[in-house]
Amino acid sequence: MDKQLFNAMLKKRGITQAEFAERLGVTTMSLQNRLNGKVDWGLKEIKVAESVLKLSEKEVRDIFFA
Repeated sequence: MDKQLFNAMLKKRGITQAEFAERLGVTTMSLQNRLNGKVDWGLKEIKVAESVLKLSEKEVRDIFFA
């Protein structure tokens, strides 16, 4: 997981971590656990991120499979 690139995409889209967590259906603490590698991202969560952040396939690979 490339946390720096993920946060850059949030900023680019004008979305806070709290707003993203809400759209993902998790708490901000749960999002932090994912960002810090303590909890794995599920496929459904990656798909939500792809949609919310309007990520290309390359960006999805770069962020979640780095």
